[in-house]
Amino acid sequence: MAKGNRLRGLEGFNEISSTLRQGDLIKELLIDAPIAEVVAMLTPEQRYAALLAMSDEELHHLPNVFIHSLPSNIRTEIERRRELATPRVDTTVAPSEATLIDVLIDGFEKNEVSNGWHVRQLPLRDEETASEKFAQFVSEARSWKGPPEELIDEGHRRRAHWHRLEIIQAGLGLMIRVRAPRFGEWWHKDETWSWEPMNEVDKWLSLTDHAHVP
Repeated sequence: MAKGNRLRGLEGFNEISSTLRQGDLIKELLIDAPIAEVVAMLTPEQRYAALLAMSDEELHHLPNVFIHSLPSNIRTEIERRRELATPRVDTTVAPSEATLIDVLIDGFEKNEVSNGWHVRQLPLRDEETASEKFAQFVSEARSWKGPPEELIDEGHRRRAHWHRLEIIQAGLGLMIRVRAPRFGEWWHKDETWSWEPMNEVDKWLSLTDHAHVP
């Protein structure tokens, strides 16, 4: 069936009683019609019908824009299926290979605030590696915040301090402390998100993310 005929055929789409049959028709349409054109023609219910008919592998390669306007509970289920179909790549970073950003992102068990600080930790196997890692982290932080306001080196323990950031090493352990920015003061307010500030970013990523393996 030609693309134009397929698109025109959607005018009587809702008369089809079988949800899975609806999905099969949309899958056929996606073969030779631009994704944006298909999305514009379909209601959320019709998109859902197509998603039900797709295998996990097909969902994995589907652009995010196709599910963008679906209800959140349906998006969650679709993302779960896409996650199951995603090829797994071991991205584990060893402590000795970790960067400052790695520790800031993942160096905690519970993301809690203690005395106004977010605390991150990195355990090393020997003091020499810990000392080298301290120097590496200080160098990384310098590129963000300039020279530390205070730098203490007592041989077996070291501490570098900037406004809202500290890097500390003693023995085998490193600790990074960051003053909590307290985004909660504005994050959960309706006016922060009511104008959908992330829409353009989501649309842009939806054109490329499906092609990348995390």
